[in-house]
Amino acid sequence: MGRNVLFSLNAVVLGTLAACNADTGERDERQAPLGMSPGPVAGADGGDEMDTVAHAPGSTGSAPIGGGQPMNAPLPAGDNPRESMAAHTPDNDGACGMIEITPTVEFSPGSLLVIFDRSISMSEPFDATSGTSRLDNAKQAITTALTPLACEDTSIEPDSTPCADTISVSLLTFPTYDGATGLNEFDLSCHVDDLATSEQIDWLGVTEFVDAFEPFWAGRTLVDGGDRYPGQHPLVFGTPISVAFAQADRALADPDVVGNKAVLFLTDGQETGFCQGGADPVAQARSWSQQGVDTHVVSLAPGTGFGQFFNDGVAQAGGTGAAINPQGSAQLTEEISKIVHDARGEITCRIEIDDAKLTDPQQACEEGEVFVQSSKVPCDQDNRSEGFFVQDDTVIEIVGSYCKLLEETMALRAMFPCAVLAPQ
Repeated sequence: MGRNVLFSLNAVVLGTLAACNADTGERDERQAPLGMSPGPVAGADGGDEMDTVAHAPGSTGSAPIGGGQPMNAPLPAGDNPRESMAAHTPDNDGACGMIEITPTVEFSPGSLLVIFDRSISMSEPFDATSGTSRLDNAKQAITTALTPLACEDTSIEPDSTPCADTISVSLLTFPTYDGATGLNEFDLSCHVDDLATSEQIDWLGVTEFVDAFEPFWAGRTLVDGGDRYPGQHPLVFGTPISVAFAQADRALADPDVVGNKAVLFLTDGQETGFCQGGADPVAQARSWSQQGVDTHVVSLAPGTGFGQFFNDGVAQAGGTGAAINPQGSAQLTEEISKIVHDARGEITCRIEIDDAKLTDPQQACEEGEVFVQSSKVPCDQDNRSEGFFVQDDTVIEIVGSYCKLLEETMALRAMFPCAVLAPQ
C-alpha cells in the first residue's frame, strides 16, 4: 500500500550566517543580499574581513571580497541566485558566510479509521421524524463529508486540476457474518473480520474510498431469516465492540499508516454478549489517545441510558470529550464533516542544511535567527508546536502557523553563530 505526500515544494534559498570572530565569538549580523558578495566586515582593530565569496552561475573563481560585484550591482540577466550560491562554512579564521538551505514543504495525508456498527438495531429509524434507518443516515453522512475531499474524475473533466488525496480512510464494520451465527437474536455474532479481508475496506485514498463505499454496502445483503427484520440487509445480530476495537488497534499499527491519525466510532448501543479476544474499548481509546490518536464517538441512539454512558466513557478516554449525539440528519452530517476536516493531514516544513552541520541543537535554536517572509520565527525546541526547532545536525523544522506561512511564500532567511557550525 503506497502512502505518498500530497505535494512537495522545493526551492533553494540562502541562509545567511552571521559573521563572527574565532577568538571573541562576537557576532556581526549584517547580511549581504542574496546573490551578492558581502562587503568588508570590520573587526575590533578594523582589519578583519568576511572572506566568503558568492559565485554566480558557472563561476569557478574565488576572488577575495572587493574583487567581485559591488554590493548593489544586479546579477547578469538570466542568473538565478536561489540556485547558484555556493555553500560556505566557517574557515580557519572563524569567519562565517552563506550556507545553502533547502526548504521542503510536504503535506502528509491524514488517516481516518471508521469503526462502523452494523448490528441489527441500526435498522431502527434514526429519529422520530426520520423515515430512514440509522444505518442509511450514517452512510449518507460519511459520503457527504468525504466527497468534497475527493479528486475530480479526470475522465469526465479532462482539464480538471490534478490533485492528490488529503486523507486516507478505512472502514471496519462489526459484527461481520461468520457463516454460522448472527442471523437471529438468539445466536449473536462475536465475529469481526480483519481489515485486510474483503468484508472490510482497507486503507484507501479518499477518492478511491468514496468510489468503493456505496458498492461495498450494496454487495453485503444477508437474509434475516426472521419475522422481525424481513428481507435482505447487511445487518447482523450482536454488538461485539470489544472485538472491533482489538481489530482496529491492529489496523492502526500498520507501519504504512503514518502522519495524523484519528478514529471515528459510529454506534447505537453498547457491548452485547460475552465475546472472547476483545479489548476494553475505554482502555483502548485511552491508549490511542496517549499515542496522539483521537477517538470521536457518534451515538446514533437516543442520548439516554447505559449506552450513552458507555459512549461518553469511550469519547472521554479517547480525548474528545463526551460522545456526539446528533439530533437529525443535518446535524449528523455536520458533525462527521468536522471530524473529517480535522483528520485530514498535516503540513511539514523541513529545512535541510547543505555542506554544514549544527553541532549544538539547543544553542542553535536559542541563538539562531530564522525568518519566514518578514516574520521572525521563535525557537520552540522543547514543545515543537509553534516556531522552529533543530531536528538533527542538518535538519531544522518549522511548525505551526509559521509552516503554513512558509508554504504560502517560500521566503526563508536564517542566521546561526559560527560556534555551532562545522563542515559535514
